[in-house]
This record gives sequence, C-alpha cells and structure tokens, in this order.
Amino acid sequence: MGLPLHLPQRIAQGGRVFEFIAFRVRGQVAIYRGVDAYLRIGPEAEVRRQLAAQTKLQSLGTPAPQVLDQGRMSTFYYYIESSLGNTSLGTEFERTASKGLTASNATFDTMLKLVGALTNAQIQTLKPANARAPRLRPLKIDRLLGEAPWLRSAVNATIRRAFARLAAVPLCVCHGDFNPYNMFSDGVVDFEHSFNGWLGYDAVYNLVHSQLFPISAVGVQPSRTYSFTTEQVDRYIQLADSLCQAHHIMPLSDRLDDLAALRCLKSAANTVRTGAPFASLQRWRRAELPRLLDIYLNGGDVLAVLYRDRGIA
Repeated sequence: MGLPLHLPQRIAQGGRVFEFIAFRVRGQVAIYRGVDAYLRIGPEAEVRRQLAAQTKLQSLGTPAPQVLDQGRMSTFYYYIESSLGNTSLGTEFERTASKGLTASNATFDTMLKLVGALTNAQIQTLKPANARAPRLRPLKIDRLLGEAPWLRSAVNATIRRAFARLAAVPLCVCHGDFNPYNMFSDGVVDFEHSFNGWLGYDAVYNLVHSQLFPISAVGVQPSRTYSFTTEQVDRYIQLADSLCQAHHIMPLSDRLDDLAALRCLKSAANTVRTGAPFASLQRWRRAELPRLLDIYLNGGDVLAVLYRDRGIA
C-alpha cells in the first residue's frame, strides 16, 4: 500500500536515512528501509506490541534482528532494527528448487534450525491450556465470511471442532506469519501478526505455506515455487514432536490436522476484490476451501491431502 499522507517519504534518524517501502494497514505501521537497517513507525501501542513479541522471543533464543534504537517521533513510536540481508529463505527455496519444485536440503536444514529455535523459545512462554482461548481475529474470519457468506456453515463447524480439539494445548507467543519469506539465514523477521495462540500454530503455518499455492499448470499467479519432500516433512514433524515431548507437552503430530485446517481458513481470508494483491490466488483458495474443510470435518488427513494432491491447495 502507498505512503500514508501523514508520513514522509524519507526519515533521517539515528545517523541513518530510511526510505518508505510499505504500510501495514492492520496495525497502521509504516516500514522504512535504510542501508543496513529498517525503521518501523506507527501508533505507540501497536509498535510496542510488535516489539514486545520480537524481543521476548529473541531473549529466549529465537534469532531475530537486533533493536538498535526506539522512541517517540512526533505523535508516533518507532524502532530501528538491524537488517538480516536481502535474501529470504523463501527466495532461496525458489532459487534452488529442482524442476519438480523439491526444496533443497541445504535451505531446508537452515529453516529447520530456525523452526527449532522458535519452538523452543515458545515453549518457554507457555500459558496453561485453560487460559483465555485465542481470539478469531488473527484468522480474519469476519473478512472471509463477509465476502463469502456461503462458507459460513463449514467455517463455523471447522472453528468449533478445531477449538474444541485444541482446548488442551497450551498457549504461547506466536509469530503469526511464520513462513520462509519471513526467515533469513540469521533469523526471523516481521512480528507484526504476533498473538497469543496454540503451541504449534507457527510450526504448522510454515509447514503448510507452500501447499497453499497452485502448481503453475493451474494458471493462477503467484504459483507454487517449492515443496517439501515426504522425508523433509517427517523430519520437520519429528523435530517439533521431540521438543514438545522433552517438556512433557502434547506432540505436534497429535494436532496437525486441526492447525492445518485453521491455516487453510487464514489463507482464504484475504480479500478477492478486483485490483487487490493476489486476487486471483485468493479466488482459487476459496474455491478449494470447501473441499478441504469437508475432509477435515469428516476426520480426513488434511496435511496428507495438501502434500499428495500436487495440483491443488
């Protein structure tokens, strides 16, 4: 989205000059890029919320950008963080994937270290399972049902089933948009979607991410650019399970389908309005959603379907 009228195109702060690159409507936070750092600025409560999640998880072992400066600027709050480079792991997966879209083992291994570090840090933020249940806002259900009311019955049934089955899962600080495009070899970025959610939400969010894009033959853009192999998926789940079991927590494998179903809901929630970014992709996701939810509601293996059926979500 373009630059808000109340913010400048360029900001000089802390001996650095930053150029505007993006505006996040959800939190009304603008992002500026400098030579070796980024500046985020917006309403104080929202900027502090994002910063708190980042620094909390970082203090517990999640590699993340170093916070170089923070404070008030006019009526806004800002912070400056170090840059982790220009090439995300998502871009690396695109660059190194085989013709069959198989993710390279080298990039996968780098990602797996970050998954392990984040999961281990999240375990240290656990709240009891009977603490206040996660809100629906991070899933953007209101937007989805507002634009696709014919999905209401299946969506509501999925939420009831998933929330009931996840009731025994402890809550933690979640990144909220954990995927390879928010990962770099040296850490994890963009904590703007952070919220208190189920342990395992981020891990499954990332595992399912690539499969929520169609193969290029479908003719929808953007299309899938990489996919994990069965062996890689098994290693991923085994790592998460081992971390949970080491702390006597329900293993991730026991709640895979519930979290995968919620991830499918979240992926279909972005708007399909004409001119909106990736509108054709969102229309495709919504067309696939009823089938995926039906599989979930009938006790099917959602993750297996996502990885087996290469031509769909």
